[in-house]
Amino acid sequence: MAVACPPIDSKRSFDFISIRSNLKEMEIEEVTPAELASYGQVPIRFWVRERWTPTGFVPVAHPWEKDYDSPGNRPQDWHLHFDLARWGFLVARFEDQVIGGAAICRDTPGVDLLEDRPDLAHVWDIRVDPQFRGEGVGRRLWQHVEAWCRAHGVSELRVESQDINAPACRFYARMGCELLSVNPGAYPELPDEIQLIWGKQLGAAPGG
Repeated sequence: MAVACPPIDSKRSFDFISIRSNLKEMEIEEVTPAELASYGQVPIRFWVRERWTPTGFVPVAHPWEKDYDSPGNRPQDWHLHFDLARWGFLVARFEDQVIGGAAICRDTPGVDLLEDRPDLAHVWDIRVDPQFRGEGVGRRLWQHVEAWCRAHGVSELRVESQDINAPACRFYARMGCELLSVNPGAYPELPDEIQLIWGKQLGAAPGG
């Protein structure tokens, strides 16, 4: 059964004006895996209202809410599945609150998108608190992701999305990514979703 989309809160739109004027004070810093529980408090859920198609975005008949943070797959659970020694974790802070984050992995066994290439990185996760979305937080995080990659000798990054995540698709395109592959059937447990792989060439500085 489809869940009705939440109505627009006019009071919050005034809050957004205040937030926008103060976000210049936002700071982005690299953190350790020990802070992933705090990182994971930033919601990654969103409302599915459109789907990507080869000819453009099309509205869905009945919008629904999608949440990637299923039990066992939350940021604080990543260490159970992967060696995080070569991962990078960034958080955006505003007024002592974590409002966004990004995780980058490289040179990690078991991550297929890395193709065993030390010069390739995968943006594993990027998220912004819903009340701060659309305010440039994601762009700032992405700029720091690219800087982190170059500093670690990465010449190409890739990121995965799905056809139901239209906001992410638009964001990656704005950040200069190209759509590399479209993979129906990549998620047997989610047969109605199509995997999209995006990539961007960076031109890395020496590092490692």
